[in-house]
Amino acid sequence: MIRESTKTKEQVNKKLRKLKIYRIDFRRNRIMKKFKVTNSYSAPDFDINRENFECETGNKQPFQQKNQQGKFREYAICPPCLNSIQIIGLAHGSKCEPYGKHTGKTIKGFPDFNYRKYQFCPYADHRKHPNDDERLNIIDNDVVDLYNLLRDQFDRVVYVVSTTLGIRGSDAFWKNALRQFLENEMYCFPWLTTSNLPYLFAYKGLHQQNLLGQKFKINSPLYNVLNTHPNVSFASSNDVNYGRLENKDHFLSLQMRFSQFKQCIDENDRLRQTMQVNIDDLKTNNVLYTQLITFDENFFERLIFKSSNSNKRQMKLLEIAKEMMPDIKPDNE
Repeated sequence: MIRESTKTKEQVNKKLRKLKIYRIDFRRNRIMKKFKVTNSYSAPDFDINRENFECETGNKQPFQQKNQQGKFREYAICPPCLNSIQIIGLAHGSKCEPYGKHTGKTIKGFPDFNYRKYQFCPYADHRKHPNDDERLNIIDNDVVDLYNLLRDQFDRVVYVVSTTLGIRGSDAFWKNALRQFLENEMYCFPWLTTSNLPYLFAYKGLHQQNLLGQKFKINSPLYNVLNTHPNVSFASSNDVNYGRLENKDHFLSLQMRFSQFKQCIDENDRLRQTMQVNIDDLKTNNVLYTQLITFDENFFERLIFKSSNSNKRQMKLLEIAKEMMPDIKPDNE
């Protein structure tokens, strides 16, 4: 008969954390389909398959190394939390499609396993669900990495938001959005990653922003709804595909409102991130428009890493970001 331990789970987990070993239930862990080879949010992600793994790592150490039994194992980096992962199913004749799982410990050649970042990873078991008010209490290298990415790619962040919502804002509009994002310290939001950066910029930066004077894509769902409002008119703009929102003869106050940012793993084992956008008429207190936005996981990365886009930068937006975002350093420096 085996005697049941009198130690509580918390006591055991506390001891394991001191040893830098983390209790993770891999049987219930969500299946990961992408990997990184560089420990940086600004580095590209790759689909997990044998061709990509061999092409990007060359099967070199530390990405392929022997375990204690002398068998080769493949490792990489988790895109959302930058912890080490083991790649399962790359061997020829494997009965399962390749996927990644967190190692729960430090692997030689990779950064130390970071349990705090693991807790906020959408692929983690018993993960923390997004909470709009939660912020990291320290600025580390990963926070600085995402902060710099926003500053250096601000025009492309704006492009993703503009394309997704069908809106073209003025420079002042985007400047106000960036100021609001920074004032709310969203660069310290634990669930912020490379792929969702433009969407979470909109989520906090455009929240409760007035829409008067901004341009909307003609015949888009948002344009068509606004066009039915009795006090709304659209003036022609220098872009024939967009109309500028104006009021007719009466006071008009329309605002964007964002809510319900969520993460889940869908039936195809893909990360699905969504948020809800609403248009409120503050004069009548009516909700004019509601849409569920599903994040395109690859949209922003395609813009960043596609060399043909390098001559299409919006310098005015980059100047705004550079002016508003001075360098920050990790708290331990």
